[in-house]
Amino acid sequence: MVGANLASRDLKAKTAAIVFDSSNDYSVGSAKAFRTQFLKNGGTIPIEVQAPGGSKDFKAQLASVKAKNVDMIYMPIYYTEGALIAVQSKQLGLNKPVVGGDGLAADQVFFDVGKDAVNGYMTTDYYSPNAKEQTPAGETFIKAWEAKYQQPTHTWGAMAADAYNVIVNAMNQCSDPHDRVCVNEKIRATKDFQGVTGTLTLQNGDAIRSAVINEVKDGKLAFRTVVNP
Repeated sequence: MVGANLASRDLKAKTAAIVFDSSNDYSVGSAKAFRTQFLKNGGTIPIEVQAPGGSKDFKAQLASVKAKNVDMIYMPIYYTEGALIAVQSKQLGLNKPVVGGDGLAADQVFFDVGKDAVNGYMTTDYYSPNAKEQTPAGETFIKAWEAKYQQPTHTWGAMAADAYNVIVNAMNQCSDPHDRVCVNEKIRATKDFQGVTGTLTLQNGDAIRSAVINEVKDGKLAFRTVVNP
């Protein structure tokens, strides 16, 4: 959903291609979510192509995408294949905005193999220590993390902190913090919780939250914008 809203609202895309791996649940699920929301936003998807994990040559698929002249490409795949696709896209002259999930640039391999071909690629995530504005909890978390570990914070640490604090918040609302039924009910009723990563609401067990968009600049991920649900 986040990638689709970025495509429609920020990139003003009317048409999109999806490049995904049908053998990977993460890729299939992300592609489905993008497809559903992008079509709901009024966009069209004239082409979808496969990028199987472990493959090295994607030029045939990319040539097909180029022929459709879409406004943008959604690519919910991992860093190794993503880097190769970036390089081969550049070789083919396929220069369209690319949006991927949090797995696309999750390893240094993406930057080492992709080099300047990955500049401009965008990824969705739920946290960025480089965001221009941090929540009060976020500011406290960054200071505490860096003091303890002497390294930058990351998404997994921030989300773990939010999960912990949601549980503590629920326990504090119960007369007996060891009452599992009460704690479970309060967790599920979480609404507008101000966490490290932003405002969080739980709805039918799903987290409704804002997401950040990072963009590759000079071989590094840089904060671009926030996309709301």
